[in-house]
Amino acid sequence: MIIKRNTLAFGLGFFFLSCLVKGLLASGQAPIPAAVWLDAGHGGQDQGVQALGFKEAAFSLDLAKRIAARLASRGIKCDLSRQADVNLSITARVLSANLSHAAAAVSLHANFSFSKASKGVRVFVPTQAGQHLSLSDPKGGPSLSLVRWNQSQALNIESSKRLGQLIAEELEAGQAAKRGVQALPLALFKGMVPPAAVVECGFVSDPEELAGFKDEKQLQDLAEKISWGILRFLRER
Repeated sequence: MIIKRNTLAFGLGFFFLSCLVKGLLASGQAPIPAAVWLDAGHGGQDQGVQALGFKEAAFSLDLAKRIAARLASRGIKCDLSRQADVNLSITARVLSANLSHAAAAVSLHANFSFSKASKGVRVFVPTQAGQHLSLSDPKGGPSLSLVRWNQSQALNIESSKRLGQLIAEELEAGQAAKRGVQALPLALFKGMVPPAAVVECGFVSDPEELAGFKDEKQLQDLAEKISWGILRFLRER
């Protein structure tokens, strides 16, 4: 009798949920999962790297919007972590990425170094392999494989690596030095579900690259290359 009541309650709940979803679809209000989540690094009281009028927070937001516009022109919907100069915690950014149901997550930044030899792009991907847990069915059914919430990126390690590789290929095309991707346990990757990469677009500490961050043509080229890397990744999935 308990089983029948639970089954009936579940059935009624599912029916009403289905009606709600159908109603939202009919009214055009149903959420459409984003294909790409773009994170404009820093913001608000955290302006990131600053030099000679350059602010990393403004640069990353401008670049994110340029990339989103290019992807949108190719039919790819994007979610941005922020649309204005506001500060977001790492936790808020990760939650934003996970709720977007994106197929790819890319965080945009500018780099800095005290070494004059440091220049060029850097692309980082997760390194955490994750610790899988297994729950066995006492009745002999199939076991359930789980992963800790803060190691969610373990589910997409290889996809993240591929995303980073394709973006790096586009950014480093025609360059003699090719660094590819580097795996690092960055805080942003902790708990993030979609395949993810962090792109450091160049060094503000290098005069030539700083000038490039302020040049419209070079900014357009940077946005185009990152967009193509993302598109190539989406087409492979």
